[in-house]
Amino acid sequence: LSIIVWDHPELTLPAGPQRSQLESGSTVNENGAIFYPYLGQVRVAGRIVGDVQRELTERLQEYIPDPQIEVKVAAYNARKVVVTGAVNAPQSLAITNIPLTLLEAVNASGGLSASADGQAVSIRRGNNTTNVNLQNFLESGQANNNPVLHGDDIINVPTLETAQAFILGKIKAPGIVALGR
Repeated sequence: LSIIVWDHPELTLPAGPQRSQLESGSTVNENGAIFYPYLGQVRVAGRIVGDVQRELTERLQEYIPDPQIEVKVAAYNARKVVVTGAVNAPQSLAITNIPLTLLEAVNASGGLSASADGQAVSIRRGNNTTNVNLQNFLESGQANNNPVLHGDDIINVPTLETAQAFILGKIKAPGIVALGR
């Protein structure tokens, strides 16, 4: 979070020309809190920026008369989705304040590969797995086949290739047996 207390540079991390907004911001720790001078730990996870701004303003009034505070999200780094399988560039994608749909995640991962099965894309969210027919969305625009993703979702695009077994040894007909997908 980027927190500016106007007319109190001692409470604002210096940005300077060499530091980005991200580098001069307060990092949210694993407990969902930030440390702020005079106040100690301030819980920010799951809260909107306006609530955090109001809390900081109220709590700082004990130390500063009429504090003017600006709070902004400097960067979203904690929540990601993972795109795996038959895409051209499997990767992790950050969840930001702009909703990320399945199609956008697949496109950001280089799109479907030539061997991809767009009809059986799976989204694992916690212990639940949902199969999505992304091909249906692309061909007929069925919105339920392009869901908005949440942090920690794992997207897997399977391949159309069938599994095979090679039968060898002292048998009448050695060869390849198709096992299906």
